[in-house]
Amino acid sequence: MVPKAVQARLHSRDLRSMGFVDLVTFSLDEEFSRPTNPQVSLHDGNPTLWAEDLGIVKSLAVRADSCWGDNMMMKSFSSLVRLAVRCSGTDVDAFVDTIGSRMYAQSPEQISSLLRERDARSQLQQRLKTLSDSPNPSDEHREEAFAWIAEAMGFSNYKLAFEMSPLTPLNFLEAHGGTAHLGRCCGAVPVECPRCVKTFPIRLALYCQPKDVVGARAYRIPGLKFRYTLRGGCGLLLKDKRVVGRFLWGTPTCECDKLTEVEVILDCLPQPTPNTHLYGRAGKDEMDEYGWIPVDVGRKIKSSAGWGQSSQAAVT
Repeated sequence: MVPKAVQARLHSRDLRSMGFVDLVTFSLDEEFSRPTNPQVSLHDGNPTLWAEDLGIVKSLAVRADSCWGDNMMMKSFSSLVRLAVRCSGTDVDAFVDTIGSRMYAQSPEQISSLLRERDARSQLQQRLKTLSDSPNPSDEHREEAFAWIAEAMGFSNYKLAFEMSPLTPLNFLEAHGGTAHLGRCCGAVPVECPRCVKTFPIRLALYCQPKDVVGARAYRIPGLKFRYTLRGGCGLLLKDKRVVGRFLWGTPTCECDKLTEVEVILDCLPQPTPNTHLYGRAGKDEMDEYGWIPVDVGRKIKSSAGWGQSSQAAVT
């Protein structure tokens, strides 16, 4: 179930084609491994579980929802590359670990091997240094640099053996990888370890408004893995002990001892609300700014192709 607060206004074309919308649902598929610490206790109906305290979210650095839409893959990729450079600098191994696993669910070992085969490691470090020294390069230079990084690391081709999907890593984020992160309710945040004070970014599915994620605390569940997650990469974002987000690919970053007991407050599920919008056709002037057909307009639509007599009677 997707919390109502994160569901964007949906376009009527989705409703016309299917009669329902499943763009913001998700499936992590079967469970491959259980948590390392599976003990769960209940207090006043709220579960308390063992998880790793990763630290507090300082800011919502990137809205990573731009992976959906024509020619938007590279826009999202470039934003995440800049975030990774801000967090890890020109350290190639740290960059590969961040972009490879935590942003795109890839194996850092495979990416490093691919860079060695192409003798591209030093070139990658030079491009990271250029991006670090010049955070606002010209559009032409910036686009060329990000395209080169995506190609060299195997994100825009089929050089990596990707167990989750036959698609390229970038294309996967347009498909199930994006859906699993709630599509347009996806973001990437820098989290600072409270012990070693290292900062690292993780990709999130947001259950709240982006501004409300600041100050939340990230908790990783060691050992847990589903088909569409990385082992030990699953976790929750809590604020005032309530879930405001989740992550699927937040693999370990440092060796600090983070294990702690965490209480999660479970709120009652909201009552279902009726759909007040019609399934059918309408001219652009009859739709609102989000593509919906309001009921009062629907009542005025005359019977036309695609609308049967019974449908017309149902709204009069």
